Amino acid sequence: MGTVLLFGAALVAYGGIETALGGWLGDFVRRSDPSAGEAWLLVPSAFYIALAAGRVALLPLLTSRTEHALALVGLALAALAQAALVAGRVEPVTLALASGAGLAGVFPITVAVATRSLGAHATIWMPPVVAMAGVGGAIVPWLVGVVSSARGSLAAGLTVPLASTLLVAAVYLFVARRDRALDAPS
Repeated sequence: MGTVLLFGAALVAYGGIETALGGWLGDFVRRSDPSAGEAWLLVPSAFYIALAAGRVALLPLLTSRTEHALALVGLALAALAQAALVAGRVEPVTLALASGAGLAGVFPITVAVATRSLGAHATIWMPPVVAMAGVGGAIVPWLVGVVSSARGSLAAGLTVPLASTLLVAAVYLFVARRDRALDAPS
């Protein structure tokens, strides 16, 4: 049951990250740079294009790198880009591209690792675990709006997907440590 809760939490957070960034980045650009005109409309597309292209680009790496390492490197890239945006230090299109590319492998790798971790119980538990991503997709963007309204700043609201990214990274660090301990000779 602990594995189900662990990966369920990771997928709640991940589903929220993807939906919140895809939904709020364009609005962030529109609000922060009114002189950008209609360019803000392209930011969500840049995010989703990088997400899709990143998934294709990761395919050859999956045979030569560990899943945990690929997920952690991607999460680090996404977290750095999001932190830079919140701090006002990066162009939003760059953030969208870096976050999309960084997050590209996280969902499929998480599903694969969770399925393997659950073993024979995967057929029972994976459908609700994967469904948790939809729960995150409903909750996290809403939380961005709540925090943004409370703090009077969409940048403050975008700390929610950043915190979610860090949560998923923490799950991966825990799982990587656990898997190393299980694989270690006795």
